[in-house]
Amino acid sequence: MKRENSDIFFTVQQQPVVGFDSGVEAANKKMLTRYSKTKELYLGIVNVNYRVVENEEILFPLQSAMQDFFPNTDTIQIKDTLLKNGAVCWTQYIFPEISSFVETNSNHKTEFCLRIILKNTFDRSGAITMFMGDIDKFCANGMISGTFDLTKQRHTKRFDPDVFTRALAETYPRYEEQIKKYQNYAEIDVNKDKVKELLRVLTITPEETEGKNLLYNKLYDQFEEEVYHRGSNLFALTSAMTSYGSHFTERFPHKKTSNEGTLLNRQEKVKRWLSSPAWQNFLEAA
Repeated sequence: MKRENSDIFFTVQQQPVVGFDSGVEAANKKMLTRYSKTKELYLGIVNVNYRVVENEEILFPLQSAMQDFFPNTDTIQIKDTLLKNGAVCWTQYIFPEISSFVETNSNHKTEFCLRIILKNTFDRSGAITMFMGDIDKFCANGMISGTFDLTKQRHTKRFDPDVFTRALAETYPRYEEQIKKYQNYAEIDVNKDKVKELLRVLTITPEETEGKNLLYNKLYDQFEEEVYHRGSNLFALTSAMTSYGSHFTERFPHKKTSNEGTLLNRQEKVKRWLSSPAWQNFLEAA
């Protein structure tokens, strides 16, 4: 594995929260900091029962387990990102030798590469989360595109690093299975009128009326864009749906207060669509 010089394996310091003027100690709170060269950097204030999970507690066992589950781990590229003084940490594992192409009937090729991303925080902004799958775009602000599985653990005394290492065992087989499904979808043509009706059924609610700003119209516009590149097939349709759940765009905007949680909620919605009776009926008729 190739990791550039990284400061991600820092030690977290824990100390009481005390008023500067009054000297009064805050009940049930503690402050987390870390040292960087000659400076002490603030990370966050958390509850006293908050379990500090240092990055090496997760990453060292994870990297060791990768040697058991993946071929030629020497080529794995590792990229670490520290945000907010290290209060938010991201580590990407990129597998350049585990990549696949999906080719449509229009001869368009899409490349997918296996990636695993681990997020850890020290400011109560989120759980420890591992993203695994055919991730094709990642930004450290939490915008991730592609198809992936999630494994999460909270910062509690029940934290178990083996939960993440066990999840690795299923990553490669699921990745291969997903690519085979994409290739199958790429070879199945779909009727555009039926696609629009499916999207309407999946997304419209009884309270809504027809209108150009409804979600199913935006999804159909995204589908048309995918068709331009990939052809009118099931792969283009699933790409349009996962696009909604994977990143913010002008077509699928977000509020200023939106964050990673908004995308995760969208991804859960897309998963419900793809496991719904309406979707299954569409597949059978395709």
